[in-house]
Amino acid sequence: MKRISLLLILASVSAIVVPVGADTTWIAETGSWFKEANWNNNLPQANKNAYVLNGGTVQVDGPGAVVGGWTDNTWLYLGNAGADGRLEILPGGHLTGTIRVAYTGGTGTIIHTGGTWEAAARGLYLSGASNSYSRYELYDGASITDAGYLILAGAGTGELIQYGGSISTRLDYPMRINGSSGDGIYTMHAGSLAVWSMYVGWKSGSGGSAIWSITSTNVDITIADVPEYPGTSKFVLGGRSSVTYNSFNYLIAAEGAPGETVLIHMVASDHENRCPGKDGKDAQLAGLNNITLQFEGTFTTGRTSANTFEVAGKDLECDPVGLTNNFALEGLTLGGPEGSAWVKLIDEADNWKDGTGNEVLYVEKLVINDDGSRLDLGGLWLYYMDGDVFSVGDGKVIDSVGGGGICLIPEPATLAVFGIGAIGVLLRRRRV
Repeated sequence: MKRISLLLILASVSAIVVPVGADTTWIAETGSWFKEANWNNNLPQANKNAYVLNGGTVQVDGPGAVVGGWTDNTWLYLGNAGADGRLEILPGGHLTGTIRVAYTGGTGTIIHTGGTWEAAARGLYLSGASNSYSRYELYDGASITDAGYLILAGAGTGELIQYGGSISTRLDYPMRINGSSGDGIYTMHAGSLAVWSMYVGWKSGSGGSAIWSITSTNVDITIADVPEYPGTSKFVLGGRSSVTYNSFNYLIAAEGAPGETVLIHMVASDHENRCPGKDGKDAQLAGLNNITLQFEGTFTTGRTSANTFEVAGKDLECDPVGLTNNFALEGLTLGGPEGSAWVKLIDEADNWKDGTGNEVLYVEKLVINDDGSRLDLGGLWLYYMDGDVFSVGDGKVIDSVGGGGICLIPEPATLAVFGIGAIGVLLRRRRV
């Protein structure tokens, strides 16, 4: 009888004790992650959820902070409906784990001034719910490493502002500016970005926007394939599948001093453009006029075919007017530090809704390095203003399909010499 009573007492005691390693919630105003009294159930643990929902600020001011995990879908939650949360990662701090900011509403903020956030595969999800707002500020000396998905905005507004520091993703995980119907904003003032794939836009919902604003040439951007998954890396403008004409907006803004360009290294990576062009939509990507894509190392990751480049420009023939908006690039370079590049032009997305196979590429400056790099026109046309004189069959430019061509656009001053009557004759290229 006494034994049974003792067992009942022990069972009652164990029922009211919160187990170590369970989910935990922040209960302080501002303080250190590593002070147990700041949490209601010990420190956060790997593969467990932690919540900062009281308007407080948790500071990672040393090494060894862990939370959540991708295998069991657990996270650090900052803010929810009707409540805010803030995380500060300070110099010397190191956090390993997964984070959802304003995932179900409210406001969430991350200020990352130093140290490292090791994102542990799943990574970061900003503003999953409508009417939510989240903000991540990354500064010089701070780093995001081993990131899985970096998703800026589901249905709310999510901003990533990079003042410096570095961001890198792991293996086959992309960075996505906008997840569905929200507003995703990535402003890059300085620092470095190294990703497997970049999507400016994702599902092309009925509303929302995807914005990548690069305010300086003082950036280092690489989109690179990986040997573990060769031939899968992409830089995608627009949704995942087809061009969609609705209220969804895309914006690429890039700035630099005269004579400078925003350089994006495309290491064995493909480029897709699924953004609409008609009704002035092409002007939303006017920032491409200040960007140079440098393709390099096509076969270094084990892929066996050329990189592809989705052309999206409306064919205005060999005329400088085609370089204004029209998805025109400031520069296209083949070959670089990672090795030679083989690039093939394709036209699978009907950006202008006027039929596939008739869109073209306009480039301010075209460079094909003497390292075995090759451009395959794929039956399409490329127009450029500056660079060597290229022609089909010259060893650097081929046309495996036939019917395409390449044209060096005359300078506007040259056109004036010929006179208005001769301009049409000079610019019109022949179709075979």
